[in-house]
Amino acid sequence: MSTDIKNIMIVGASGNLGSVALPEILKTTKLNVSVLTRPESTAKFPPNVNVVRSAYTPEAFKGQDAVICLLGFTGFADQQKVVDATIAAGVKWYFPSEFGCDTADPRTTEIVPVLAAKAQIAEYLRTKEKEISWTGVITGPFFDWGLKNNFLLIDAKAKTATVWDSGDTPFTTTNLATIGTALRNICESPSLLEEAKNKYVYIESYTISQNELIAVFEKVVGAKFGKTYKKNEDVIKEAHELLKEGNFMGGVPLLLQVTNFSDLNLGNFKSKLWNDKVLKDVHEDLEEDVKKVIASQA
Repeated sequence: MSTDIKNIMIVGASGNLGSVALPEILKTTKLNVSVLTRPESTAKFPPNVNVVRSAYTPEAFKGQDAVICLLGFTGFADQQKVVDATIAAGVKWYFPSEFGCDTADPRTTEIVPVLAAKAQIAEYLRTKEKEISWTGVITGPFFDWGLKNNFLLIDAKAKTATVWDSGDTPFTTTNLATIGTALRNICESPSLLEEAKNKYVYIESYTISQNELIAVFEKVVGAKFGKTYKKNEDVIKEAHELLKEGNFMGGVPLLLQVTNFSDLNLGNFKSKLWNDKVLKDVHEDLEEDVKKVIASQA
């Protein structure tokens, strides 16, 4: 199967990740980019992208060489439909909706059962490798989005932070636009595609501990932050109680935070990074990124 990709289609291009990653992918000079969106969707897209409004059918994916799935939690149940439709359409390559915790590690899916849906898609793709190749991109939590939406639990206005366990365990985190850049670079390079064939690719903007990140905020703001400490076992218990009550939006984020930030050390991908291959020309500045987030919240 040729690894030369020209036509790519993005599913989920209007979500938290897709809306920022898409403009980065559209900077390509080598790829023809389309997005697939539901017929009833009112999402708006840049004028230089082909928009296909359709259900997940083989016809919708005809003529595409690669499909990038950026569906969020609410779309997990649909992902096998997307995979089956891409295979039926003769698509060469599939990027499953990973872009977060390391679901290749069974300890992660044990703590966050909802992520098992991602691991199951990877297993399904492994059974289809004679028909389609795949690459899973693992990023850790979204850095800029996580700061703006309090997932990283640092409040610059209140000068407070919540810290899991010691706060000294490094975690890997990636800016949304950086994910788009990595996807573009992989799709544009036949040699990178071949190297990443049927594998997980790990990327970062930063690998840093909570305490180190809080210190950057303190430097930028010019004040010490108050810290509230939580133990991972207590948070896991709290999250499970919320899930038993049917509070999905309360329980799942807590489990994700424990997985990424606690001393369980499941969020540090430093030893696995592909940055020197897929992001070799990307240079990011932690302090400047923190300043941008603080300015956006002023």
